[in-house]
Amino acid sequence: MADLQAFLERAAAVYPDHTAVIHGTLSRSYAELYTRSRRLASALARRGIGRGDTVSVMLANTPAMLDAHYGVAMTGAVLNALNTRLDAAVLAFTLDHAETKVLITDREYSKAIQEALSLTETDLDQRRGSVLVRHGKNDRRREVGMDTWGWSALEPWLTDRSQLPVGPLFCVIDGPTRGRAWSASAARIELHRVALKAGVRRRFAPHQLRHAHAVELLHEGIALPLIQRQLGHSYLSTTGTYLQGIDTEEIISTVHARRAPMMHASAGLEL
Repeated sequence: MADLQAFLERAAAVYPDHTAVIHGTLSRSYAELYTRSRRLASALARRGIGRGDTVSVMLANTPAMLDAHYGVAMTGAVLNALNTRLDAAVLAFTLDHAETKVLITDREYSKAIQEALSLTETDLDQRRGSVLVRHGKNDRRREVGMDTWGWSALEPWLTDRSQLPVGPLFCVIDGPTRGRAWSASAARIELHRVALKAGVRRRFAPHQLRHAHAVELLHEGIALPLIQRQLGHSYLSTTGTYLQGIDTEEIISTVHARRAPMMHASAGLEL
């Protein structure tokens, strides 16, 4: 990637007026190619694209494709050149699997791209009430549910997030790295700060929120296998361990309040 950028930079400095691109009647010099590539890189960087991100392009073998090869590389991102002969279903899978952050397409392929985008998975689907976990425990991919209250709490942030550079949902909001991923350590620090502000004096760990979520679901009568799937546990016994936080008095009062059985347990033996 560095060699690619160095080649174009040197060619533009040493041979600025030499022909770099010929496409039909169009001709561009190395200086022009370098300028166009830098403009593309700058535009991508302003939208939060950086090292390790994926930029997908749906372009024919045109000068624009050459601009993309150099411009994307200048940001440190990965170029994912889509095959223009693929159908919408395969394009949708490719875009999703590549975790595309930005898509550049020629208007010639707008129909196929529109169809593909309508088929791609979305991380947040408010209509279904689902959240896509791309890298969960053991890097497993799964969908989980989120209730109406959760969506209402998230909506203001979704509005604010749309004004920031392209990137993860939870991101840095200030400074030169705005739009980039919010680190786990920074999230833990913020949660500790909020916990103290709320009057929580005992030691607090973010993982306790999963335990609390499991207990609340059980209180609401949700079946244990569904709680297991929501938490992404491979084994039901793991989910059972999460539920050990239920207070002993609650267990006693719940069992004590049970209604009498319809018939005595020994009645079946007498029949």
